[in-house]
Amino acid sequence: MKKNSEIEISFNPTKDQLNEIEKWLIEEKKSTGESFYNNWNIIESSFDENKLITISEDKQTIGFVVWSLCYLEKYSAKIDIAAIKPSHRNKGFGRKIVSELTLVLIDKNIYTIELDCSPRSSEKIWRHLGFIDFPVNNYHNKMYKKLYKIIVPHLEVQEIITVDECIELWDNRFDETKELNPTWKWNLIFKKDTRELEIPIIHPCFDSNWRIRWKILNEIVRDDKINYFSETNIRFGDFIVIKEVPNYMSK
Repeated sequence: MKKNSEIEISFNPTKDQLNEIEKWLIEEKKSTGESFYNNWNIIESSFDENKLITISEDKQTIGFVVWSLCYLEKYSAKIDIAAIKPSHRNKGFGRKIVSELTLVLIDKNIYTIELDCSPRSSEKIWRHLGFIDFPVNNYHNKMYKKLYKIIVPHLEVQEIITVDECIELWDNRFDETKELNPTWKWNLIFKKDTRELEIPIIHPCFDSNWRIRWKILNEIVRDDKINYFSETNIRFGDFIVIKEVPNYMSK
């Protein structure tokens, strides 16, 4: 990134900018044999659907991101394709455009961003931007690795429970975890005079039959499948989102 250069990120790029992207993707394909030009139909469709973001330096379009809302995942979005022009890589443009996208997604009440590391060589870049592995039980495809990033404040997993109430989660089904300790635990901190958590629990979860347990003062209030934990749904695609816990007396 040149000193004093004019950087512009557009969430409504022009057709001319799309043509610029096509041109350097074709050039990259010819010179290296690899390019996201192979996915040009997806890029073009994202432009029509207003899901294409571009970054420009001194009026030259030098990068883009294609994003989408995850199907049936109320709080998740996905980065489908991201690329920076070869001559402008390793200069901070990727971080800048992803950071801007993150701010916009937060405004849209999105909590997580998912992506597939394709090509696999991109994994190092995404990790540098704060993306991490899904748990081991994730359905990894041999051709790529799936990563995610939680982009809003959320309860951190705890080793030790230090408050009266907690939630515990296993990464397997109830009947396979009877003698096992929970995989993850959270201290529950509520907003004053409510049952709403100060910040939500947001965590990967790939099966509605995973075991979840709610305890108060070491007394088990509920120990069941995720599907039956609450009258309201807490699983959205690949994540659970818990923003409040029922009153114990109503259970």
